[in-house]
Amino acid sequence: MEIIHNNVKYSVVEKDKNNDDNMGKIIYKKAIIEIDETMPSDLKKQCLFHECMHLVLSNIGEFELNNNESFVERFSNSVYNIVKDNKKVLLS
Repeated sequence: MEIIHNNVKYSVVEKDKNNDDNMGKIIYKKAIIEIDETMPSDLKKQCLFHECMHLVLSNIGEFELNNNESFVERFSNSVYNIVKDNKKVLLS
């Protein structure tokens, strides 16, 4: 699976991250997004969306917000739920 942002293709890789505190992370230099493979499907989607918010914030130069994990978590969950609950309106 790939996510494309600003003409960069990021490979999405599922990994067992049980020994890691992060459920997901981005390796910017390699254009890889890692997601914990042990999570349920819906949680994986939320995690991927969270990592995409990091991509957006980084690419628009909002490095302080990008490093504020609490902000990214709250913001990404809110936007994820709006998109998920309103697919027909927003994605048609």
